[in-house]
Amino acid sequence: MRKLLKFAGWLVLAGAVLVIILGLWFTVLFTRPKRTLPEETPTAYNLTYESLTLMTADNERLAAWYIPAPDADGRVVIYVHGRSGNRGQLLPIAAELHEAGYGALLFDMRTHGESTGGELTYGINEVLDVQTAVDFLLEQPDVNAARIAIVGHSLGASISVMAAAQIDELAAVVALSPYSSITEVIGDRAWQNRYIPPRPTRDLIVLFVGTLTRRDYAQSCPKCVLADIAPRPVLLVHGTDDVEVPYWSAERNMAAADDTVTFWEVDGLDHATDVWIVEHRSVELAQFLNGVME
Repeated sequence: MRKLLKFAGWLVLAGAVLVIILGLWFTVLFTRPKRTLPEETPTAYNLTYESLTLMTADNERLAAWYIPAPDADGRVVIYVHGRSGNRGQLLPIAAELHEAGYGALLFDMRTHGESTGGELTYGINEVLDVQTAVDFLLEQPDVNAARIAIVGHSLGASISVMAAAQIDELAAVVALSPYSSITEVIGDRAWQNRYIPPRPTRDLIVLFVGTLTRRDYAQSCPKCVLADIAPRPVLLVHGTDDVEVPYWSAERNMAAADDTVTFWEVDGLDHATDVWIVEHRSVELAQFLNGVME
């Protein structure tokens, strides 16, 4: 009996060690995105631009490109890339909208590309990056302060929604494949990709990571603040075959939305809504923004 109890004790200890190791491993994956660099610059699209380094309120340096508007209307869009992306990810959309009269500010979020930062916080701190971009634009004489919009993809879309709820100067939001909350998307992917029950999986992961990083990731919840953006318009775009941010997120976001939110559901599309916009809907996207910027 004594040997059996000793063996059971070792099993419990081994299980605890395994849980801790897996938790530490997931925390690193969760908070340390892979850094990538742009494969092209605005020059590839014959766009005149300025390379910048923007300083956030908490002293992070953001690598950025500023592309002035092609006319005197002063309309400009801030672009926010996805996880492990960089300021070049949404450059094709920026080039399309430049043809329609929009300037652009593209930047590497903290912990991405050539920007500083050691920990991804899923919008808790990244909203400061967007605020820094807005502050820069407000200082530019060629920018109309009433005509600043934001376009984001995936993580960047979710951060764009959360930022707009806090930053009144953002006149419109275009969110391509945003999650409803980081907690929910963890559970969604656990089930969709591994058939692991969303609960308590997502709660345990967020609790463990939050304890180690001392952050409440429940704050990363775009659906929770959609109503705070009104009466400014929001465009949500989501593919029905998205496995990175499952379509259920779109359904939850729309359940929390009011009539200021427009939804483009793309049947059969995966997570590449940014590519889809360029290939199929750049004209309609410009029309959506034009309706706001009049």
